[in-house]
Amino acid sequence: MNKAELAAAVAEQVHGTETEARAHIDALFDVIMTRVAAGDRVQVVGFGTFDGAHRAARVGRNPRTGAAIQIAPSVTPRFQAGQTFRTQVAEGASSGADAAAAVEQVVSAEAPKPAKKGAAKKGAAKKDVAKKDAAKKDAAKKEVAEKATVKKATAKKAKAAVEKKPGKSAQGAAKTGTSKTTAKKTAKPGKTAKATKASKTAKSGKSGKSAKK
Repeated sequence: MNKAELAAAVAEQVHGTETEARAHIDALFDVIMTRVAAGDRVQVVGFGTFDGAHRAARVGRNPRTGAAIQIAPSVTPRFQAGQTFRTQVAEGASSGADAAAAVEQVVSAEAPKPAKKGAAKKGAAKKDVAKKDAAKKDAAKKEVAEKATVKKATAKKAKAAVEKKPGKSAQGAAKTGTSKTTAKKTAKPGKTAKATKASKTAKSGKSGKSAKK
């Protein structure tokens, strides 16, 4: 609110004209500034107090160069709000906060609820997780099946190798038996020759004996 708006509000409050209200406002501010500048204290109970705050001489710093500078003593205007003023501002702030909260509730009630989007996102996330789990299970099943196939093939090869080894030993045994039979057959003529020699020797002995007689 500027000065013109303040004058209009005062005129409406006192049922007067804006010109008269502006004149009264100007006079009020002029008196307050004049009295505070003179070192007086202007107190309006319930509204507040206008006075001057004295500041003693001090040493400051130049913000550009950083050099030390001497600051002279000064008086600055000060306003302290009264209890009625502070209470009204606090109540207005609380009522304004309540009004803002009420407006926010109305707006939130009228606004569409985003719960469906959240539910849709959750559903999509669950579907993705289910698909990933199914893919993992299929991959695991395939891996197990491949390993089982490899094991079966290895077992078949080992079994075939074991079955082939006894066949070779049987052939070796057959060969050994044949060689033994051949040796026996070869040995028999030798025995026959020895028998023939023995019979011849016996015959010759008999013939010698008969000659001596």
